[in-house]
Amino acid sequence: MDFSWVCDGEKVYLIEVNLRPPLSPTTMKFYHRTESTEPLLSGQAQGHSVGSGRVRIIRERSDLEDFQAGEVMVAVKTEPDWEPAFRKASAIITEKDRRVSHSSILAREMGIPAIIGCPEPTLALTNGQTVTVSCCQGQVGHVLPGRIEHPLDEFSLEKMPDVGVQLMVNLSMPERALATAQLPWAGAGLVRSEFMIGGWVKIHPLALLQPQKLSADTRNALDRLCSGFESFPEYFLTRMTQGIALFASAFWPRPVNIRLSDFKSNEYARLLGGDAFEPKEREPMLGWRGASRFLHPDFRPAVELELEAIRRVRDHLGLTNVRITIPFCRLPEEGEELLQLLASCGLKQEENDLEVWVMAELPSNVVMASDFAALFDGMSIGSSDLTSLTLGVARNSETIMDYFDELHPVMMKSYETIIEAGKAHRTAVSFCGQVASQDPESAALLAEMGVDILSLAPDALHPTLERLRL
Repeated sequence: MDFSWVCDGEKVYLIEVNLRPPLSPTTMKFYHRTESTEPLLSGQAQGHSVGSGRVRIIRERSDLEDFQAGEVMVAVKTEPDWEPAFRKASAIITEKDRRVSHSSILAREMGIPAIIGCPEPTLALTNGQTVTVSCCQGQVGHVLPGRIEHPLDEFSLEKMPDVGVQLMVNLSMPERALATAQLPWAGAGLVRSEFMIGGWVKIHPLALLQPQKLSADTRNALDRLCSGFESFPEYFLTRMTQGIALFASAFWPRPVNIRLSDFKSNEYARLLGGDAFEPKEREPMLGWRGASRFLHPDFRPAVELELEAIRRVRDHLGLTNVRITIPFCRLPEEGEELLQLLASCGLKQEENDLEVWVMAELPSNVVMASDFAALFDGMSIGSSDLTSLTLGVARNSETIMDYFDELHPVMMKSYETIIEAGKAHRTAVSFCGQVASQDPESAALLAEMGVDILSLAPDALHPTLERLRL
């Protein structure tokens, strides 16, 4: 059923209701490999889907104005604020994006096939050329000439089979929550709140709290976005409460782990008004982010807004299936301070069944795994950051990316240490890294190691179940 609404700034009116034929909510589609066709290009597949369309090369942001629905986006590298165009794309091909980049994460969540690490696609392909992007043949994706049909099957699942590990889903977009929750996932193991801030709020939270520091043009833009709301902070609270509530209600009573915003300073600076509040750091990945940002007096009022939105969802709406996950927590002492901050904002651990988790994504989380496991209700392994920081490889490095191996023995030992600490303290351990979504063999290996939860991209359910059932 589709609803159409209008708002006059004070009241909301329901103006139209359209009935649609009922769909099976527990049915997924998946593609099979097709006959051998010589690819034009190959790269790293993101997801397990297939898409065809005409090529549209995006060399700069202004080219997005000409991007049409159903076209294949081709670029050297995408940017987070290209999200509206992602929604129109039938497929994405890039050269320098990585598996954990904004476009890769959103493409998987939207079910759009994407190929990254493709050699010079903007030179090899031409505007208007029809191609098929195939990501259904394992970890290597292919760009095929013309429109190549792939056999399509449906996969129906009303009850999750017992495979020895809980399967949860990674999400970022509130508008995808209802459809995704129709499948019998055990819950949402990772909800990235920074994507809600970027996509739903669009404004730096400190700009809403300190608008006097903004330029006249930025202040005018802020006024337009917040029109009809009681105050600037209330705009943030309303939008975030709505987004979080969508996730929580869609999955109720299954747990939903909301990870507090993990933007880095350069990413926060891209939000409206952000450049007035963010430092220019040479190494944002290792800088002002995560727990240290939340505890800093300059940013604490902003994270208190985020926490108030969570409190409203839990206390006012009664959606107590919402959990909190702390990102990039360097030390146990920092974790203790965070728990005190949460309590001061009406979110006390264990009160009203509140669970507080922590990301395990730093070498210090491994070395002090027992201390973190004793402090928090769960640990969620973020393998991308953990691999980068353990092996000393920048995720955007083009020269030493061969060293970035989330399944290297060093990393497997790190995961084992975290899992053992979790079992010793009866603390749940989840693995939400992208490698488990991309490679079913990796998912099976992690399940055998004893991880309690595998949190996967939405499109990874079928191939993962196929492997775990063996």
